[in-house]
Amino acid sequence: MNSIRIGLGLSLLLTLGASGCMLDEFGDPYYSDPPPVYDPPSVESNIDVKDAVLVGDMGRVSNIDGPASYTEAYGDGYWASVNVHSEGDRGFAMGIVNFEGGLGHPDLVPGATLRYSNSSHGSGRYDPAALQVSVTGCSGPSDGDWQFDEPADDVEVKVTEGSRPGYLHFEVSAHWNRGNQNAKTEFEAQETPGATDSYGPRPAI
Repeated sequence: MNSIRIGLGLSLLLTLGASGCMLDEFGDPYYSDPPPVYDPPSVESNIDVKDAVLVGDMGRVSNIDGPASYTEAYGDGYWASVNVHSEGDRGFAMGIVNFEGGLGHPDLVPGATLRYSNSSHGSGRYDPAALQVSVTGCSGPSDGDWQFDEPADDVEVKVTEGSRPGYLHFEVSAHWNRGNQNAKTEFEAQETPGATDSYGPRPAI
């Protein structure tokens, strides 16, 4: 049973783009002609996301500042992924926040401050019960044409009570050593089977 659930989680993880942001494989690393067509996930969100915001800088897209244009999210108890899309100068950006251990992990309690580093991830003996949070930053000239696609080197997660019963508020700060860039996403979330994200269906391209 566990192997089936883990396989399903990995399949959905790849569908949501957690392994990367569909980086253009050909041509200039920042500009492609024409931009690839974005194929939205076919998986219905079962994490309800409220009040999502993405701010900061990713690659050549700077001054990302404002409420999310939309979100995508999925959780299966073993894994949760929340994707927050927003707009900045020179293009669009997306922050992918992955929770290896799920939103129901016992470390995710109000008042918790958790820190993760790429330099220490994977070192030592693997603990399947440990929570790991990672962030992948994506940006490009248009939404879905992700020319920047890099995991953050350092991640800090602050957890507080949400403004709604049953929700947690997450403040996730990410730092990339290359370019000395920072970005932060905030959102409230609750894993609820059948929930849809608060921004509705993805707009047509």
